[in-house]
Amino acid sequence: MKKKLHAPLRRLAVQELSERSSSSDCSGINIIQMTDIAGVDAHAETSLMRAENPWFRPQCK
Repeated sequence: MKKKLHAPLRRLAVQELSERSSSSDCSGINIIQMTDIAGVDAHAETSLMRAENPWFRPQCK
């Protein structure tokens, strides 16, 4: 069963997505592709990884 995100985390993920989608950096493109496939949950997991590991960045393809 899929875990539901807490509302504040979901809002944070959506906010970060909107910020990244308006920027031209390559990580924003990867984030948009992830959310197209799996929705906001995948993006929130990426945000958590980035928060826990400052070195974590999605790689450019």
